[in-house]
Amino acid sequence: MKNKNKKAFTLIELIVVVTILVILSTVAFISLQNYTKYSRDAVRVNNLKTIESVFNIYQATESSFPEPTNPIDITYSWEVVWKQWIFWKDTRRLLGNGLWFSEIPLDPVTKSNYSYSLLNTKNKYQLASVVESSYVLNNLTTNTYADLAYVKTKIIWNNDCNIIKVQKWNYYNILAVPSLISSDLSETDLEEIINTKKLTYKWSSILPDSYKWSSYSTDDEVIWNIVNIDELLLFSWSLDEVRNSEDAQIDIINNLQKAYSWTLVENYSSIQNILNISDENKLYISQTLIKKCLISNFKVTASINIDIVDINTENINILFDSNNPVNYSCSSCN
Repeated sequence: MKNKNKKAFTLIELIVVVTILVILSTVAFISLQNYTKYSRDAVRVNNLKTIESVFNIYQATESSFPEPTNPIDITYSWEVVWKQWIFWKDTRRLLGNGLWFSEIPLDPVTKSNYSYSLLNTKNKYQLASVVESSYVLNNLTTNTYADLAYVKTKIIWNNDCNIIKVQKWNYYNILAVPSLISSDLSETDLEEIINTKKLTYKWSSILPDSYKWSSYSTDDEVIWNIVNIDELLLFSWSLDEVRNSEDAQIDIINNLQKAYSWTLVENYSSIQNILNISDENKLYISQTLIKKCLISNFKVTASINIDIVDINTENINILFDSNNPVNYSCSSCN
């Protein structure tokens, strides 16, 4: 009888093959999952950018931005700080009766409307959605925020002041407010919104109100505040006092530093520039913020002395005005 050689896989070989197949299938699944996240985020970002572009066209002719659909007033001391709800049919109609949008832009997953807030002066606004992919987060945030867990709030705005004014009879309240998007419009008092940690901000796990009932709703505990509530009110008097008193201008910047120190937003570059400014340059920074954010015809009279190696070029427009005096120094130059 002849011996027949039988060939077969050993148990170890089978285990190795199965393990490799499991790994490959897992990698393929994760890649596909991430791809769909990227695609959905691309839709969201594109929608917000389209709305932003149309808003800019509208503002060029109307000198203001359109109101949100059926807005709810967010108030401080019974005066309106901003109006918030969503970008929907009424807002689209104000932009030209559907000329720019054949359909209302919606979140590709939840079909939620995008949150939209308009400042009381109608010259500053914010739009908000969510993003869910690490790629978008890593490419749209600074390194400080690149490791945030999903899902996060994505904000597009023309409001980078972190300071606003609210008229109260014949005087103004000037407030430290880094965002115009609330996560719960059942509460309309600004102080209470901040106290209960319902004010969202960019890359926050606090989602906009329009996503409140969506599958992306989150119950992540927020421990720190976005603003130190006791320092929310920076100044309360007439704007003439702001115009004419350097002491009042210095008080505003000092109070602004107190408002944002040890908060969730203290690492934002625009706020860091305020927190880290030296005493000798406080007057210039205060006057620049007043001109940019509070009184457009205010004249900046102070100058700034700053070492060019310390300038954050990404935020130079926040600190400097090309029409104003700036004295540069360079301790590291030859």
